[in-house]
Amino acid sequence: MGLTGKVRLWAFRFALRYDLLPSRLLWKKTTRGMGEVIKETFYRFGENDETYHKMYGMFKDMGLRHGKELKEKYHLGGSPQDCALAVLAANKTWGKKCKLDVNGNEIRIILYDCAWADLEGWTPRICAFLTAYEDGLCQGINPDVGHHYIRRKSLGSLRSCIAVFGLRQK
Repeated sequence: MGLTGKVRLWAFRFALRYDLLPSRLLWKKTTRGMGEVIKETFYRFGENDETYHKMYGMFKDMGLRHGKELKEKYHLGGSPQDCALAVLAANKTWGKKCKLDVNGNEIRIILYDCAWADLEGWTPRICAFLTAYEDGLCQGINPDVGHHYIRRKSLGSLRSCIAVFGLRQK
């Protein structure tokens, strides 16, 4: 190990000992790791329809529970924009670069960068688990609000994912 390697090792040990690791680095690694856990769980339990439906339901239930908690805690009114804000917050928590775009009655979230889009083995089916969570989040806030994606990176869009929010058709 050369001098540069020894200095890096010393700096790494120093940062660990005195809890000086940059939170941005920790958050990036944690977020990326969460995506890997989701992906690996799906593949290890069998990449089949039964596993898919169980995991999809689990993510939707988790989103529903979190949506209800958010509604109570932050007194969200239940408008499509309130639901979009909750989904925006979840995506930002997952380390995605995204923004809310409101143009008249159309409410969109544009996701520019995803920590998981380039993971080997990341597929539209795995990405759908996060959509299930987002859908549950919306339903927990207001069962009449839903969203759908008009563009997805996991389906070949090179630039971004776009989610559109609105009232569900009855």
